[in-house]
Amino acid sequence: MTKAILIAALSSTAVLAQMGPPPGPGFHDRFGGPGPFGPGGPGMRPGQVVTNAPYYATMTEQSVETLPNGGGTITHSVNGIVARDSAGRTYVQQTSTGGPFSSGTGLRTVIFLIDPVAGYAYTLYPDKNEAIQRPFKAAPAGEHRHTPPNDPNVNVSKSTGGTYQNLTDIETTTITRTIPANTIGNSATLTSTNTILYSPSLQIVVSSSRHDPRFGDSTYALNGILVGSTNNVSFSVPSGYTIKTESWRGHNGPPPPPPQE
Repeated sequence: MTKAILIAALSSTAVLAQMGPPPGPGFHDRFGGPGPFGPGGPGMRPGQVVTNAPYYATMTEQSVETLPNGGGTITHSVNGIVARDSAGRTYVQQTSTGGPFSSGTGLRTVIFLIDPVAGYAYTLYPDKNEAIQRPFKAAPAGEHRHTPPNDPNVNVSKSTGGTYQNLTDIETTTITRTIPANTIGNSATLTSTNTILYSPSLQIVVSSSRHDPRFGDSTYALNGILVGSTNNVSFSVPSGYTIKTESWRGHNGPPPPPPQE
């Protein structure tokens, strides 16, 4: 996994609270291969606004790559809080190890706010009392819908009526992709597996996991989910912050890395 891919993977959590149903097997994941992990987190639909479905949860996300020849592993993780209010405002607080949002000590907390009512998205740096404001535009309905290609090497299985913590409407999607030997220079058959748990009532992915021999293992999970409550999370920039205005190239683009020290 290249450094650029790792950076993209860790910056993806920026707008995790706004997610749609898991995409089909043709969707490219954040590690660069086809799968359900799109930019912005598992099952993410950048720019989508979900109203009247508030919730609060803690979040964990981890990627582990095993290096060849006994070189050990490379592990990157994100821990934080996600919340959404009835108006569709979202809050994501993440503390990451590695990637563009970590500090020299390896840990840094960054907060992402999206306010579709006011039409702005914010990236907050608590260690600097600084906020970057950018315009936010909700995606038109259906913009991110797509029909995955018919790939005989991809098998998709789905089930409904599952449970996850206090949720009882879970839809589980398992995507298995097989790459036959000598297809991409591989001497042996490669098999990757993705499992996504999705809540239709909240319109979010609550858990996902991916195993891919090319890129390693990645997991994502919400815990302590409070349905109908934001647990008093604030969806506005705190007083005392310096707000800087920047442009943002479209509502689908990820936020840029933090300013240099």
